[in-house]
Order: sequence, then structure tokens, then C-alpha cells
Amino acid sequence: MSNQHSGRRLIRHGMVLFLLGLLTGILIPILTSPRLALAAHMEGLLNGIFLIVVGGVLWKELRLSERAASASVWLLLIAAYASWGFCLLAAAFGASQTLAIAGKGYTAAPWQEQLVSAGLGVGAVCVLVAACLVLYGLRETSEAR
Repeated sequence: MSNQHSGRRLIRHGMVLFLLGLLTGILIPILTSPRLALAAHMEGLLNGIFLIVVGGVLWKELRLSERAASASVWLLLIAAYASWGFCLLAAAFGASQTLAIAGKGYTAAPWQEQLVSAGLGVGAVCVLVAACLVLYGLRETSEAR
């Protein structure tokens, strides 16, 4: 996958996620936990903007191997969609174990709480690893000097 194609792919997914975030905003009053729905709305918007910035601004500046670049793209996409999707599930279920502040006053079935916790955990690990790879790709090299 070419560097330009990867950046464009991140931008495209960023716009999709931004749109999903906007649509999630419509669901706020009808979901079990409105505060968690607001969190999902914001996750979609902010992760969409984040992917657009990484794909449009940072991607062409990265110095990564093809394998590391591909891993970065996948990790960023998994993290962005997982954080939005599992926040939305938490809002629908009323799951508050992992998102205690936004979900205060709501509880869900144990399997729902575990599903949301696992999904948000996977997203958190993916974004941390992706951020480290992107930061490494922005290192000063002899070519960049």
C-alpha cells in the first residue's frame, strides 16, 4: 500500500467516522444513557478529525517501513472505530463499569459490561501502540536534516 494511498484511506475513514459521530448525536435522547451517548457522539467526531489530521498532515511526514506503516493504519482504524462503537454500545446497554463518570446511575448485564470493557480496552491498546509508531515515524533522520 503506497504512502499516499494510506493517507487518503485514513482521511476517508475519518470522514466516515465524523459522519457516524454526527448521526450518533441524533440518538442521544433515545439511548439508555444519554451521557454515554454524548460520549459516543464526541468519540465519533474527535476520532474522525484525528484520522483526517493524521492522514492529511502527518502521514506524508512519517519515516516508517511498509510493514510499520500498514500496522499503524490498521491500529488507528481499529482504535477509532472501537472507541466510538463500544461507547455507543455502552450507551445502548447502560454499561457504566468502564465509563463510570459518563455512565453514572446506569448498570448493564455482566456480559454487556464485559463486552464494552474488552472493546474499549482493545481500542486503548491499539491507539497507544499506533501513537508510538507514529511518533517513531516522526523521528529526525539524516534524510530529514
